[in-house]
Amino acid sequence: MGSSPSGNNIYNKPILNCVEFHQGKSHFSEVYVNESKKWTTEITQLIETDAVLMSVRAPVGDVNIINRPIVIGRGIAGLIPQINIKYLFYYLSLEKEGLEQNASGSTFKSITVKGIKKHLIAVPPLNEQTRIIKQINKSLVLVCAIKQNQNELNLISTNLKQKILDISMQGKLIPQNINDEPASILLDKIRAEKQKLFKEGKIKKKDLEEIQPTLDEDNAYYQNQPIGWTQTQLKTVIVLTSGRDLPSDKYYDDCKTGVPYITGANNFSKDTINTNRYTCEPETLAYKGNILLSVKGTIGKIAQSPYEKAHIARQIMAIDSLLMSSSFVKYFLEWKVPYLQFLARSMIPGISRTDILNLTILCPPLNEQYRIVGLLTLIYQYIESIELSV
Repeated sequence: MGSSPSGNNIYNKPILNCVEFHQGKSHFSEVYVNESKKWTTEITQLIETDAVLMSVRAPVGDVNIINRPIVIGRGIAGLIPQINIKYLFYYLSLEKEGLEQNASGSTFKSITVKGIKKHLIAVPPLNEQTRIIKQINKSLVLVCAIKQNQNELNLISTNLKQKILDISMQGKLIPQNINDEPASILLDKIRAEKQKLFKEGKIKKKDLEEIQPTLDEDNAYYQNQPIGWTQTQLKTVIVLTSGRDLPSDKYYDDCKTGVPYITGANNFSKDTINTNRYTCEPETLAYKGNILLSVKGTIGKIAQSPYEKAHIARQIMAIDSLLMSSSFVKYFLEWKVPYLQFLARSMIPGISRTDILNLTILCPPLNEQYRIVGLLTLIYQYIESIELSV
């Protein structure tokens, strides 16, 4: 088992008489341990020869192979094999669940030397171990090829969806119907709805502001707008709510009292939201059907809120699409994600309210929005069925 040197004897660069130091599994890869960029002169527990390293503390049971001398800290055990090292590695890779059962601890699970030693392992003859390794290696080549094909398919799928959205937001996906009520009338209705919400105290005066959109590199598509469509800024047709973080004493985990608390991109799961955090003191609310957009850290995760109401943290903004088709607005935002990610490039990626509100949108008649959404939904389902079939 590993034993950690004192902090004063751990260095960020190699010095005289030092050895590479590993504390836990943070530098494990698929098979071989990566360099830790940490060194020590205090040789507490040295692994001098090829060994299988096992994570023994939160998490338990992850394994990797080391093929150079290192010092191991208390989060790792070094297993010096008397059998084929690759066989031991692959075998233990499948035994993580069993090793976890031998672990103890309520807050952080850990496994002792005794817990490791009592774990049973099937040991075939040495020649058979070699044959097993050869067969595994052949299989892994096929697995890598499948992963590569899957990655290429995912890239093609992403690019295809983006191109279809590109066509859709220019009014080229379906023909226009001259009998549709023009979008200009829809915009007037939205302005009237905003005035009503303002008088009721549900939105602020700034939500009524409008600025004539200007033509730039990003919205050059809009020079020839389709019949019945109107060019405007996104702020004209939505109400945007920015999130706010709550102090730790105002929320709790795994206790479904109050309203859900949505903290960031980790709560997004495909097209929906999941959270185990709740609060009884919400401040910035998103409502059922609002479009939620991650705006800090991971930019561009999008989903519609399934909750009657939920508090959103500052990593999230909520969009009320008012009289627009919420699904159309959601597709529009998906189309704009690459552009928003470009705007967010910094040490800590993030986009502002202005970045979202000032997006130029070609607004179709409401009936055409519904038709576009219907066809996009069918196309997406077809693309995703192809992805699943591979």
